[in-house]
Formats: sequence, structure tokens, C-alpha cells
Amino acid sequence: MRALVVAALLCAGFASPSDGQVVSGSSHASGGSERIIGAHAAASHLAGPLDLLGFMAGCWRRDSSGGAVLEEIYTSPSANLMLGLSRYLRDGRAVQYEFSRITSDSAGVELFPIPGGRHPSMDSG
Repeated sequence: MRALVVAALLCAGFASPSDGQVVSGSSHASGGSERIIGAHAAASHLAGPLDLLGFMAGCWRRDSSGGAVLEEIYTSPSANLMLGLSRYLRDGRAVQYEFSRITSDSAGVELFPIPGGRHPSMDSG
């Protein structure tokens, strides 16, 4: 269910690409801008819950007025899985990153974020 919240937030700030179109926009909240770096490849119709998140597929970049950058990359949805990664930059250096897995099964759609590339169960202590 959290994946749908993420999708709704992204949808509010980004437009979906089509046929290689590059889309630009501006953020009303922070004065930054977002753009799609590359349009997602057209996928065959899947008729599954993750189809609703298909607009997320592709490369996304958000530049803030303070120089911080957020880059996100998502795969096209399969019937049961989407993968993503995020990278946060400041002054051209990565300061944080996250891997994401969005799954769909009989229990529903769920987002599994992995901040810093490490699952919390991998942390000692």
C-alpha cells in the first residue's frame, strides 16, 4: 500500500513520458525543477496492480534551488515486480542512496525501501 502513496506523490510532481518525449516542469513547493531524462520503453499490457505505477518507469531528476539533486530510476513493471534506485547529490557528490523493490502478490502491493543499500536486518547491534 505504501507504494501507492509513493506513486501518488510522484504523480503530483511529474508527468508521464510517451514515445520518447522529454517532459520538464517546475516544483511549486520548493522552487526546484523536475525532468525526465529518458522516456520509459513501451511495455506490453500486463493487466496487473503494478500497471498503475507504470508512469514511474524511467529516469527522473529533480534539481532544487539550493543545488541539491535527486535522481531516481525505475524499471517498467512486470506482473509482480518493479525495481528502483535513488541517489541524492550535493555539490556533485552522492550523499545518500536507496534501492527500492515494489512487489505485487496475493497480499497486495508493497514498497520495500533499502536506504543506503542495506536492509535493516543486515545492521548489527
